[in-house]
Amino acid sequence: MAYQDLLKDTSEIKEDGNYFLVTVTDLEPAETYPIQFRWQYKDKTFSEWSSVKKLILPGESGVPVPYIFSGDFKTAPGKIIIYWNGKDSNSVDMAGVDRVNIYLEDSDDTFGDGSDPVAFFKGKGTVSIAVPAGTYNVTLRSVTTRGTLSNATSPVTLTVEDGTPIEAPTLPTGLSASSAPFALTVSWTGAYASQTFSGFKAINVYASTTDLGSNTTTNLSTKLVGSMTVDQTSNKITIGLDVLKQVLSLTSQQAYDSSIYLYYLAVNANGIPYQVSGTTTYTRINSTAIAPTKANLIDLTNGLISIENLVAGNGQFQSWLRTGTAGSSRIELSSANVNSTEAGGYAVLSGLTVYNSANSPVFRADLAGNVAFGGYTPGDIGSISSTASGAQSTAIGAASTAGEALNLAGTANNRTKDTFNSDGSAINRAVQLASGLGAIYSNKPSWESSNTGWYLGYNGTTPVIDIGSTDNYVRWDGTALSVKGVVNATGGSFGSSTTKWEIGSSGITATGNALIDMGTTGALELGDFSLTASGTVLVLTESGTTRKIIETDNAGSNGRIFLGYEDGLNSRQVQVRKSAQVAGTETTNSGGLRNMFTISEGNFAEASKNIYYTSAENGAVLLVWDQNS
Repeated sequence: MAYQDLLKDTSEIKEDGNYFLVTVTDLEPAETYPIQFRWQYKDKTFSEWSSVKKLILPGESGVPVPYIFSGDFKTAPGKIIIYWNGKDSNSVDMAGVDRVNIYLEDSDDTFGDGSDPVAFFKGKGTVSIAVPAGTYNVTLRSVTTRGTLSNATSPVTLTVEDGTPIEAPTLPTGLSASSAPFALTVSWTGAYASQTFSGFKAINVYASTTDLGSNTTTNLSTKLVGSMTVDQTSNKITIGLDVLKQVLSLTSQQAYDSSIYLYYLAVNANGIPYQVSGTTTYTRINSTAIAPTKANLIDLTNGLISIENLVAGNGQFQSWLRTGTAGSSRIELSSANVNSTEAGGYAVLSGLTVYNSANSPVFRADLAGNVAFGGYTPGDIGSISSTASGAQSTAIGAASTAGEALNLAGTANNRTKDTFNSDGSAINRAVQLASGLGAIYSNKPSWESSNTGWYLGYNGTTPVIDIGSTDNYVRWDGTALSVKGVVNATGGSFGSSTTKWEIGSSGITATGNALIDMGTTGALELGDFSLTASGTVLVLTESGTTRKIIETDNAGSNGRIFLGYEDGLNSRQVQVRKSAQVAGTETTNSGGLRNMFTISEGNFAEASKNIYYTSAENGAVLLVWDQNS
């Protein structure tokens, strides 16, 4: 068994000489320590060790809240000045804490949002913080050596006026970097190369796996790994392994094996970086490459337990654990909220939190026993489940009324999987609407709606389809198909495969003696003319008038063909009648002269003096109407 003397102890011999009073400091709360004793003789030799005594230290109780007095918070142009008397809220000297953090929150979160400390007290004293003009809420929180935070003090609201004009950053000096277990550390003495500047905001630290020289103008803005926010005093930050892995796109082993160079850049309150001749210039911290170190150690003196791979075990933690990648998919376990500065750039929430790759919590179990899935509590999930079950029951009832139009076997979830593609992109099964109970539509919510869109559903209990608008539509009313408006077609045909009307780019062509059936009553518009049918009469007129151009009548013995012009009693016409009238009958009406002739069946009789005939080609007879003969 290995033994180690506790170096940080005080020994005091009591007056009666019967016992020693030994005080051992810097031990961790809630830890078990084995204690052994042995005598040291005057000749510097030692006795044997005593048996082991185990001492269990009490855990941390509530972390004391810092004392504040509103009169201790003051402002000056361009700065906030805070005095802390070193006591807790009970006006007792602060004990059991490492420091007191200062948090600022301005109205638009441009300088601070109250989540990260901007400065801190290590003991009684005054801190001055340079800020741009604005209104700020200031709070204090105690922090133990284990990172446990106290409750925040009540906010003190301060209004800061414009101070000294914010100056261009000058070059800080005195920065150093070193390796640490699973991390790198950067320290700053607070010094400058020549002079300070007003309006200090931060010294940003960047990482590179390439030595870019003692200074560089290469843009490293995407390689930010930490910031120092307190001016002209000692600063120290720890850059965790997870931050380095994410910023430099490395695995853990690659981070350990890499040569890492750190650069820094001072920034003022206006966001202007340190520049040389107008160009942003980064300055190297370490000329010799460094990298995080692996470590498996227990350092009780400095309160450090470092384990490279924690495989299994049981423990009660008062700090935090993280596995995965900070800012991406990870699992975190913590006894308290830990700010981003102390947790490698990403705040840790108390309890157990599981994050997805987008850095969003998908599961939370806090220390108060509250559980949430993706932001939904069990109560929310129960409400959603109840609503979904009710909707499912309604759908099942409706489908049952329609004679089980849907197959209701299995759970609603299975029906969803069976009906939709796995990615939800398409329906892969038939969708049947319960009779009279549903519809599918886009902007046309009902049958014969005036809205432009489409509707597939029911008109009462009759299945219908309505596509289009009031003036242009295609409708199936359950019995007939109606079309209104202009039909634009450049191809296709009407009719059978052999007898049809074919549609082409130049018009409509009849194939195989295709006909247009106008029925016993109908009309056809042909340019400036109208062709109408009524019983056995077919008439061609000027559109919008009663002026006949051609008329045929196939009614019995009075069948006739009319050629000419007729408008009321004003008429110029030739008629060929199938009748027993005398050839060439001439009739004069008050409206004008009407000349007629008749062709008997199989015979041609010469008409009146106004009509004569002559031979034409192919044995035809040419009839000539000479009104002046």
